[in-house]
Amino acid sequence: MKYFLILMLLFGFVGFSIIVEDVYGLVIPLSPDELYEQSQTIFVGNITSVNDLEFEKSSTSYIEKGGIETQIIEHYTLSLDEYTVNVEEFVKNPQDSAVMKVRQPTTSLPGRDVPIGGFELGDRVLFYIQNLDDVNEYSFESFKIPLQCDAKTILQQPRIELKNSFEIFQDRIAKDDNYTEGIPMKFNLSKDIDTLYGGSIDVVVSIRKEGNNQVLFEKNIHSELEPCNWITSATWEFTPEEGNYRMYLNVKENEKSGGSESYTGFTVISKPEKNISPLKQIKSGVALIDVQCSEGKVPSYKGDRMRVACVSEETQIELWTRGWATMRLISPGENISHALCNNYEGKWHPKYEGCREVTDLQCSLMGGKFVDGLKICYNEICPEDKTYTLCVTNTDTGWISDEDYCGEWCDQKELYRLGCDQPILSHLTKYSNLLDEEFDGVFGIEDIGLPDGVSQESFEECVDFIYEKRISIELNYSELLKGADKNIDIAHHIDMIPVNSTKRSFSIKSINLNSDDSITVNFGGVHHKFVTIPEFNYTQTFQVNDSFVFYCITSESGYPSMGIYKYLGTQMKDGNQKYAFYHGDAKSQNEFECVYPEIIEQSVNIFDIELTPEMLQKYEIRLD
Repeated sequence: MKYFLILMLLFGFVGFSIIVEDVYGLVIPLSPDELYEQSQTIFVGNITSVNDLEFEKSSTSYIEKGGIETQIIEHYTLSLDEYTVNVEEFVKNPQDSAVMKVRQPTTSLPGRDVPIGGFELGDRVLFYIQNLDDVNEYSFESFKIPLQCDAKTILQQPRIELKNSFEIFQDRIAKDDNYTEGIPMKFNLSKDIDTLYGGSIDVVVSIRKEGNNQVLFEKNIHSELEPCNWITSATWEFTPEEGNYRMYLNVKENEKSGGSESYTGFTVISKPEKNISPLKQIKSGVALIDVQCSEGKVPSYKGDRMRVACVSEETQIELWTRGWATMRLISPGENISHALCNNYEGKWHPKYEGCREVTDLQCSLMGGKFVDGLKICYNEICPEDKTYTLCVTNTDTGWISDEDYCGEWCDQKELYRLGCDQPILSHLTKYSNLLDEEFDGVFGIEDIGLPDGVSQESFEECVDFIYEKRISIELNYSELLKGADKNIDIAHHIDMIPVNSTKRSFSIKSINLNSDDSITVNFGGVHHKFVTIPEFNYTQTFQVNDSFVFYCITSESGYPSMGIYKYLGTQMKDGNQKYAFYHGDAKSQNEFECVYPEIIEQSVNIFDIELTPEMLQKYEIRLD
């Protein structure tokens, strides 16, 4: 069995920035239905012997230096396991022999093929064989199966793509956001453990409101997986109030240390009220501007601006005529708090979303609250020794500050809504470079401590958000990628991909052919034992001869390795229409983080890749 050695080699490649040779190094698992359909035979059996096979192989690459292209041929030995299997049961397409020989599959790494997967002598295995031939290479999705498990029953079980599934239900309906207050939310986390021998997951969940460190819900959940099953689940319930929430999850598999951490946010809206009078709403604490009218009625404000009635459109016109009602406060899309401020003859200040020179009652009816000590600038002149008291109508008053922490890279109120309040931002400004105007992407917070009253979890969550936001805006890949096209010296070949192919290539999820021979490519994240690309969704249309980065891997050295495609149009090959891509692998000469989708979007046509007919004839053609 060789897969321990293979994983060590693979992680070594990633750690030392060896450039990935081609897209086929990323192996995407097929679904059970796809495996069943594409396999010529499927059987269960016991491995009775293991034979070590060795094959002498070579790889070819080209390096261009000083205008001279040099061919490099590297020789190596590929070692594979060949198993002799006593067949217990054929699940699909029975064969005449009760003994089958199968060979370990391979995948591509830089400049060579390597084995993938592997089993031990005596293992009971369900083998998928896609091609019955002299080799009988099994699919890497083949798996060990306990003696007590029935193979046909196992094949009928669903599997979870990317191993995790998370859903939130309210009133038995799955929803993505905007849950209703007072109604229990049911959370369901399902995980594919990838073994039939039993296991468990331990889930730690905590929920708090954004901008508040108080934990409102916390639970530890242990879920056992019975043998002969792939999936186990953890569920919990939480009855929310109105507001924005953040939920933290830590999931440990089979009682391993550490676990995977994640955060998610959700919004809870108020329960719709029906047929409640305006006066009753105001007495219950509803601001004048938030009074709701039943269907067919509109709010009409009394001339002294202190009362509101719900009336029909016709009645409102009559009230205007009689002088009882003020003309409608706002036009569609305008700020009603601003309009009320004007009606109360106050002075509006957009920076704070506040009104000056109004009474306590007027401020209350605007849905605001008074805040002291605010500086106000006129024509960019800001008196240092003068402050004002404003009725601030943004209910999330935590964002109010004379200090501008964002500059041009973010919305300061957005930071506060996500829990990055003034103490955290002030602390980061004083003790780190994360908020510096000339931020270079490198920072450290290990030794700066915590602001008073702020938890480690809240602090790190805020730092992570700010870092991702700054990196996505500050990085100018057009500049950082300069010179990378001079370093395309590992892989030179042509990838031929069938137009109807469903296989993924790193970040490429799907390709659609347009009538003018251009292509629309859908990109997204992928999690695999070899490569992880964070979750994202991005779509871009490319014309013939457009080039772009389709994967980017940041190494420990900081110099990313990238895969570059140049779209050459479609060609007929073996009777099928196929996309033709020039495929080159490059290494950046600059240090930076690979951030998706910016790395794809900003890389279009910045590589100077000139391909002559002679060069295209020389490059190896790789068929999907």
